[in-house]
Amino acid sequence: MVYQIIIANNSVGKRKVGRIISQAENQGLELCEIRKRTTRSCESNHQELQQLMLKAKLDELEEMNFYKEKFSPEVLQRKIAHFCGNHVELFFEGSEIIDPYQIWEEIAKTIFTRSSKTPLFFVTTTSEGNGDYISFVPDPFELDIHSRTNLRTLIPIK
Repeated sequence: MVYQIIIANNSVGKRKVGRIISQAENQGLELCEIRKRTTRSCESNHQELQQLMLKAKLDELEEMNFYKEKFSPEVLQRKIAHFCGNHVELFFEGSEIIDPYQIWEEIAKTIFTRSSKTPLFFVTTTSEGNGDYISFVPDPFELDIHSRTNLRTLIPIK
């Protein structure tokens, strides 16, 4: 099973990534890959579409309930916009099946001891995909490719 921990960078582009890795490894996960994405707010042509797609995926996660209680909808929207382009993705593999929300709770409780200091971060899981680690956050370059696609070619002719 592949577990992905995605954490928003703070304003200086740093987070407690080392401590998060240690905590995940204490839970029996093995770090496989780290990806960091930092973009300026105007870099993507499809930033709004990217944020809508991400928000729809995040709304399915249990962690969003914590953030919806903690922040107003406007503040949460701004935080998701920042998260979309400024985050670190940590990919782990584990032999045992662990509930992603349990991993999230343990990290939040251990590393971010005060809930007021808990940044946007999420834990997701996927099955292994031939050694490819697929990002949870939509890639703006993929959206650029889709925007040049003739949509009529995607509709089957009967």
